[in-house]
Amino acid sequence: MPRLRISMEIEIEVPRFSDIKEVASNSILVAKNLFHATGNAAWIAGISFIVLVIPLVMAVDREQNQINQLDSHVST
Repeated sequence: MPRLRISMEIEIEVPRFSDIKEVASNSILVAKNLFHATGNAAWIAGISFIVLVIPLVMAVDREQNQINQLDSHVST
């Protein structure tokens, strides 16, 4: 019975130190830029909250106080 012989060659390229250093440097740069962008987004969200939501809460509170005063005048 004839036998079939299959051989495979696998060639693995080992990365050089300079390649690893470049990848690490790029990763740090991306992380730094992401951190900076996230900080900017958080700052914008915080300022928007202060400018838009705080006055709304104060207006609702003032209106609720006026309603409470009217109720106390009506009940007396």
